[in-house]
Amino acid sequence: MRKFATVAAVAAAMMAFAGASSASAASWSAQNTGLFGPSKTMQFTSQAGNITYCPGQIPSWSGKASGAVLSWAGPSLTGCNVSTGGTASITPSGQWSLTASTVSSVALKADTVPSGGTVLTIKQAQTGCIIAVKGPLSLSGLPWNNSTHTFALENSVAIQASGPGFCNGIIGSSMIITGTISIPGETILP
Repeated sequence: MRKFATVAAVAAAMMAFAGASSASAASWSAQNTGLFGPSKTMQFTSQAGNITYCPGQIPSWSGKASGAVLSWAGPSLTGCNVSTGGTASITPSGQWSLTASTVSSVALKADTVPSGGTVLTIKQAQTGCIIAVKGPLSLSGLPWNNSTHTFALENSVAIQASGPGFCNGIIGSSMIITGTISIPGETILP
């Protein structure tokens, strides 16, 4: 299932506190979420086929649930590689949150203050290309699994490429983010 975001995008990834509220009837079970993070490979595939991928990580993001909204903070994704060779760093910024919509669906949001700044940066060491996802990012209808305590991403987002002149050609203007984020012990209550 692919959802299209008009402006911006992820991840995985995904990391600074958000002060959001929700009128959702669903809520998170634990109000003091422990450490969590990507449980499987996170992959960022550009429109031109350039792929940055990061293996599953040791949970290192810390979150706090308040009713239907789970906000979190954490470090960059590490150990990432690029399909054309070399390594990459993936750094989230701004405010990230995950809202429980139903017991099987969540919405991922990210933005900056003021709105419209970069919420995710991918820097490819070998090419020198930088991929930026701008806020506000809003991906709704993401499947949540109460049994495995995970949500899945397979979403297309708009991006901006910068760096050497060839970057636009090897990156393009959008990318698909795929991966699974695990939040151990957390479930959504109706």
